[in-house]
Amino acid sequence: MWSVGLYVVITLLAMYMSHWVYKWSHPKCNNGILPPGSMGFPLIGESLLLFSTSYFLDLPPFIKNRIQRYGPIFGISLGGRSAVVSADPQFNHSIGESKTNALGIVHKYIRSSTLSHFGSEVLKTTVLPQLEEEVHKTLLSWSTHSSVDVKCASATMTLDSTAKLLFSYYSESSPEKISDNFADFLQG
Repeated sequence: MWSVGLYVVITLLAMYMSHWVYKWSHPKCNNGILPPGSMGFPLIGESLLLFSTSYFLDLPPFIKNRIQRYGPIFGISLGGRSAVVSADPQFNHSIGESKTNALGIVHKYIRSSTLSHFGSEVLKTTVLPQLEEEVHKTLLSWSTHSSVDVKCASATMTLDSTAKLLFSYYSESSPEKISDNFADFLQG
């Protein structure tokens, strides 16, 4: 009696698991079908493969393999959620330029926000004078030293200036130096 019940439970569990795996590998799409691609492992998807380190200046090997296998537009799973990746420049341009869909509106907002902070006029009127002042202060402080490690000092100046512009970090009044923390981080 127990063996028949156990057999039924194991069979039902196997059927449920196979149904779950099928649903995972063939996700539903409300407005059509997803492009071809693989979903990877449940819950983590293909996140580990996508975010693995790559020492090339070109596309990561994961993306190159998927383009060769499925074409320039393919589906993947990132963190257990279905996503569509496009490596087609014309398609990406048409999506980015579209003023009617949500992605086009977000792209327009991000572009205008970026240009308002880093556009050519802002760079000329705000950023360049601040950088010139930082360089002048740094060169003045270097003149008081008998010798200067230019590579380290210029990296410190660049990091401090960038931090000041991006998130109002002032190295003179801060108890911790962000450049020292960054150097420690890079060295492990």
